[in-house]
Amino acid sequence: MSMKKKTFPLRRFGIAGAVAAVAALAACGGGDGGAVVAFPPVSVAPPPPPPAAPPPAAHPLQVATTYGEVEGAAQADGAAYAWLGIPYAQPPVGERRWKPPVSPNAWSGVRSAKDFGRSCAQAGSFYAPPLADDGFTREIGTSFGQLVGAEDCLTLNVWRPATQEKNLPVVVWVHGGANTVGYTHNPTYDGVNFARSNNAIVVTVNYRLGVFGWFRHPALRSGDAVTDSGNYGTLDLAKALEFVHANVAAFGGDPRNVTLMGQSAGAWNTYAMILTPLSKGKDWFQKAVPMSMGVKISSTAQADTYAKGVVRKLLVMTGAATEATVDATIAGMSEAQVASLLRNAPASQLALLSSGQADNIGDGTVLPAVARTAVEAGEYRKVPLLAGTTRDEGKMFLQSYYQVDDATRFLMMYDFDPNRPTAPGSATLASVLKPGVTVDAYNAAGKAVTAASFAASITSALTLFQAHQPEVYAYRFDWSQGPEPWNTLYGAGHSTDIPFMFGNFGKGMFSMNYTDANRPGREALSAAMMGSVGAFMKTGNPNHAGLGVEWVRWTPAGTPRRLLFDATASEKRIVLE
Repeated sequence: MSMKKKTFPLRRFGIAGAVAAVAALAACGGGDGGAVVAFPPVSVAPPPPPPAAPPPAAHPLQVATTYGEVEGAAQADGAAYAWLGIPYAQPPVGERRWKPPVSPNAWSGVRSAKDFGRSCAQAGSFYAPPLADDGFTREIGTSFGQLVGAEDCLTLNVWRPATQEKNLPVVVWVHGGANTVGYTHNPTYDGVNFARSNNAIVVTVNYRLGVFGWFRHPALRSGDAVTDSGNYGTLDLAKALEFVHANVAAFGGDPRNVTLMGQSAGAWNTYAMILTPLSKGKDWFQKAVPMSMGVKISSTAQADTYAKGVVRKLLVMTGAATEATVDATIAGMSEAQVASLLRNAPASQLALLSSGQADNIGDGTVLPAVARTAVEAGEYRKVPLLAGTTRDEGKMFLQSYYQVDDATRFLMMYDFDPNRPTAPGSATLASVLKPGVTVDAYNAAGKAVTAASFAASITSALTLFQAHQPEVYAYRFDWSQGPEPWNTLYGAGHSTDIPFMFGNFGKGMFSMNYTDANRPGREALSAAMMGSVGAFMKTGNPNHAGLGVEWVRWTPAGTPRRLLFDATASEKRIVLE
């Protein structure tokens, strides 16, 4: 999903200021040159051995994993099977907070896998689940600023066609949300349509977010390099991939044909899995699809500064100090006292302190300190890449142009009937934009942010990897056929390509765009996009007959370089740039 961090006062300092303010959102980690990173030995427990061949299941919905049997449910009128809420690690609670994930305990009997697990703890926001943690509902708009989800959240979900076919290709989806928000039971990520369309296995993964997922403070140091890295969300995803590798064959998937796919922060994390030394000697995935972001790795100095800031905010939040006294309070605390403060803080407090965190941290053990140095030295997982962006990425980050807050805007979107766009009470440009904001000024700001913060980041990543491997493909998503005011406000904005990739046009974040009139064109475009990912999963090449044009590899200079995905109301339009 899209990133919701700080709201930047764009109007106050114009387009140039807007670009500078959001540049950090898409900063490509790594920089240039520098010595080759020498990765120290990593003390990671080996994955559990694969299970002996299980006896035939009583019925196809019962599957034997390395930790016990799970029973799923049929979906889509029996056309697909789903197993939901499967634990891939023990709950990271209590003493396991800010520790690497640990394999789940084995269970006896058959575990029900018919319901999603909890979302990971986060603050209610535009892209968070509702307070009830039950999918996508209007309650999201009334849950802002409250704890949603839970720390006990390390589960994954599996979908497949309702057949007995084996060795199906596998896609593992990593949701976005600035590494602070997001959840797998967002209906946009439902895997039924993708699994059926591509005859594939779909896996979606929950992972720790915000201060729970990326946090390193001197008071929490243990002496173990992996534990002290602060990259707990990164380690969660590595653990999930380990689980998939050991168990996906039991669901009918091919562990030798896994594609890792993520959008926005999910793209950051996809690149992190490509770069992590933990994958050395592992065969966790063989292809990658990073969408709408490039590489982002923050320094340990940035991470440490952020962590110390969390302690300051926590002391003030709890009343243990004031803004005037907090520095003196911290100076008088021992490291043991700081550690106790952090470990005993409730999730409801910590979740509200998650904005602005360092995200993936270049600690030198879990992730390289400099991405470019690692790639140039060949110290990364070399896999075919299919990277995408949307034409109007930046339009989702122009909140300072709005006269309504995010909660109100969410409710406007949720209540909007796309087939009755002028019905009484419907959102209009005048009800969303601040007085005096012109459409031309708004569009110019969106283009500036898109170019500086998204296109630059993605191009930088593609250029970096393409220099060392030829298998790089790129697309841009241009579809913008929704009704006003949303077509102007968002256009082909950040995250608008996700429903097309999954074939999901039901109630969701962008359902206000989907009219009866534009259904033929968008469904044809969606089928072509899903088909390209399906072809890429199978062969490392996204070409298929449904495109109607040959998709050539991306190069940093010359044309054509990208495939442009678009559609009219009635038919798809796919061309080479």
